[in-house]
Amino acid sequence: MNICWVFVDSVRRYYSNDDRSKLHFMDKFSSNSVYFKNMMTCAPSTIMSLTAMNTGLSSSSFADNYHDLGIDPSIPTLSSILRSNGWKNTALIMHPEVREKLSIVDILPRDEWPKGYLHRDWWSNSMIHDLLSSLLAKSEYHASEVPRFFFIDYNCRLDPNINSIVSSTFDLFYSAGYNHTNTIFILCSDHGYPDPSKNITPSYLKSVGLSHDVFMSDDNVMIPFYLSYPGCPFGTTIDTLVSSRSVFSTILNLVGLSSYTYAPTLVDAPTSLESPFPTYPRCDGRFLAQVGGISCVRSSHLKVVFDHDNYAYTLYSLDNTQSLNTIELPVDTSCLHSDSLQVYTDLKHEIERSLSTDVKFLSKRILSRILSIISDPTRFSSICIHSRMSPLYTLSLYHVLSKFTTVYLYLPSLPQSFDKWNDTHFDSRPLLLHYKNSSPPLTLYVGYTSSSLFQFLSRKCLVLDPNLRIVYPFYRVLATLRSIYNARKFYYKEPFLLFHVISCRLRGRIFTFWPTSQKA
Repeated sequence: MNICWVFVDSVRRYYSNDDRSKLHFMDKFSSNSVYFKNMMTCAPSTIMSLTAMNTGLSSSSFADNYHDLGIDPSIPTLSSILRSNGWKNTALIMHPEVREKLSIVDILPRDEWPKGYLHRDWWSNSMIHDLLSSLLAKSEYHASEVPRFFFIDYNCRLDPNINSIVSSTFDLFYSAGYNHTNTIFILCSDHGYPDPSKNITPSYLKSVGLSHDVFMSDDNVMIPFYLSYPGCPFGTTIDTLVSSRSVFSTILNLVGLSSYTYAPTLVDAPTSLESPFPTYPRCDGRFLAQVGGISCVRSSHLKVVFDHDNYAYTLYSLDNTQSLNTIELPVDTSCLHSDSLQVYTDLKHEIERSLSTDVKFLSKRILSRILSIISDPTRFSSICIHSRMSPLYTLSLYHVLSKFTTVYLYLPSLPQSFDKWNDTHFDSRPLLLHYKNSSPPLTLYVGYTSSSLFQFLSRKCLVLDPNLRIVYPFYRVLATLRSIYNARKFYYKEPFLLFHVISCRLRGRIFTFWPTSQKA
């Protein structure tokens, strides 16, 4: 069974008067597929969303922060499972940063890139289309007894021809022998984008130092999703609310590899169900360690948005009876009738339950990393933590170290959000604040990317980056060389690019020479 997966970055699930509108070809393709009308993405971020869809895991399960992101190679992915079972995988990715960070797909080897395809460039939609066309012109890429998995990345932004390019892409697959009897086809987006009526444009976001991943509105988190598989009921629309995390288990079940996952599949979703399937879907903006984290959990008529930094809930009513451009209004929770109050309680409980699971994953990763740096924390009578990370990450680190010695937090006062996080997810264990009139044997500066000479020379200080790695002098240079080495399969034919990367890092851009700043 072959798999042809085409996703178009940032397409909304409805028509709008800008370049992120739903594609007209999607309506045409719906007659040959099953249309999931109410699918919520796991994250309004390309890398977070696609990784969740390709692993079946929430973003918190595979990384702590966006910068210097590295997915644990031991985590089974769709590509690794298919590859080990005889599939040949080919992924064509537009953006150089995504090519480096999206390690969960098998990107076309560098030796097969045509002349003019450079890693430093953002490949256009037409370049991706032409590259796929040249591959499918070769007999080895035609449909055969050896199953293939294609993962094709397009972008709707500033390209008036995107609709025809996507349509032509499916024609290329059909011409190469991939059809609805031997292939699973997927057409979808990774996330949406705030509606133009809200005036949240890329230029506005840049001016205020934000990115679209912090918006939990339906226009940003609900995505168009079309699935075609042999024997599927063509032209069917599934109204039930589902999560993009189910894509992983769905594909594995359809190709006969159900033993790798026990999660429910999209094929099992009822056509219309008032409650979500299989449970309330959750969407996360940013990783758990990043400041400014936000999550939402949604039912068919209500949505709860959770602000991580302030540990605050906001409830919204949802109305999409007239249009899939959902009308969302804040609700006073003190005035809810019994049915809505129960749903609100269930949504909050789902966030608390899933976050408790996240805390366990996070604490295990922190314990492993901190013991690789401080092999015996018990030799310090006390440790003080200065943290630039999120409240959840800071408290997880605090309680991990508290198992070995006395730990203090360097805070002028204890923010209310720390108190709430601690009470809800850490059993209200006491928190100790550090005051300047005492000098602990060791002070950890966590989430830093530079170190003063005093901190470097002092035996009482240890400066750690957002991934809990020690920050040394010339850290930026070393981090640059490390990232180049990790992505060496892309760099080795572009020696000039190495100088460009290093020069950009030395000018102050940290972790990556593409300006990301906790971006999606």
